Amino acid sequence: MRIINKLILSIFYFSLIYICCACSSVSESSFPCRKYAKQFFEQPSDKRVAEFGKLDIETQYCIFLYGNQVIHPPAIYLATEFAKQPSVLPFVTIKLKETKDDLTIRDIVYVISELERMKLYAVGRDKDLMALLNNKANEIKNDSWKKLTIETLNDLEKR
Repeated sequence: MRIINKLILSIFYFSLIYICCACSSVSESSFPCRKYAKQFFEQPSDKRVAEFGKLDIETQYCIFLYGNQVIHPPAIYLATEFAKQPSVLPFVTIKLKETKDDLTIRDIVYVISELERMKLYAVGRDKDLMALLNNKANEIKNDSWKKLTIETLNDLEKR
């Protein structure tokens, strides 16, 4: 039953991202890695995944955000690859504290939820992290993204 709930939540998340991308007005010029990211996404998907793992964490982060906020359909699969980085949690925690951007908060929460899904970190048991995640989720202005992000966090707390 738990696996089915996770699958349903993932399908819901992916569908909502795909549907709502039109609602997001992200300027690709806001991404410092946009030139590299464009070249990255011109490659076949199997080469992208292999190359992604070879990049430094800052470049991975920028490409991950670009892939989910600019590319259509979004490159959601990069969340799993990004979450595999040993230093991803401290890195995205800092980024989360620094951002006020709805989509960036949403995407960081998804990466952190991947850590839980892959059993790399018990996110729901980390009270300080959950408090930060909930505070940032409540800062989201877009109602759809806010609802989705809060649902993701509620699921993490139940695990």
